[in-house]
This record gives sequence, C-alpha cells and structure tokens, in this order.
Amino acid sequence: MAAFYDRLKKNGVNYVVRQEHGTDIDAACGQLRSNTLKKDREAARARIAAAKAKAGIKAR
Repeated sequence: MAAFYDRLKKNGVNYVVRQEHGTDIDAACGQLRSNTLKKDREAARARIAAAKAKAGIKAR
C-alpha cells in the first residue's frame, strides 16, 4: 500500500488515507445507524407483543 501512495504523491495526485476509529464498537456511521434502527424495531415489537398479551390477543 505504501508504494501505491508514494506513486500517487510522486505524480501529484491528491489523496486521503482513511483511518478506522471505533469500528469494533459500531461507531462507524452506517453501522451505528443500522444497529440503532434494529434496536428500535426490536423494542417496538416487544412493546406491541406486550400490549397484545395484555389485551388477550394471540401472537402470530
């Protein structure tokens, strides 16, 4: 990889090397959003199931 970046630099090509920060804790934007939405959906399903159980409605 370093050789590739050196070649870009030698030829006057601007580049940015992205660094990962916190992907192990789902801190990358897409992962965090996806996991947050998943948790929200699961919580909503649990609330609906609880409400149905309280009302005596059988779950599917």
